[in-house]
Amino acid sequence: MAAYVAFLDGHADLLAETERTRRGGRYATGAYAFWHTHVRGLLQKAGASGPDLAADLVLALLGADVYAHLRRDRGAGPAEVTTATQAFVGALLPDA
Repeated sequence: MAAYVAFLDGHADLLAETERTRRGGRYATGAYAFWHTHVRGLLQKAGASGPDLAADLVLALLGADVYAHLRRDRGAGPAEVTTATQAFVGALLPDA
């Protein structure tokens, strides 16, 4: 989580532009497919209910536009975003 947030912190503007290329553009990229597969696998291994849908929801928390909003408009730092995202993901897990 922290590594992905660090990546967003350095590239959110560029990533946000790639996500705006067309309606649903973010979800049609190979990068999104990679991250979805990875997150789904982690959630499945951790025993999350409905890991396929949960992976989309977790990735929505880390969309470049959401991240840019949290940083610029809410004043949240990378560590704060990481902690909040980890808490959300922890709530998805039955034994967290």
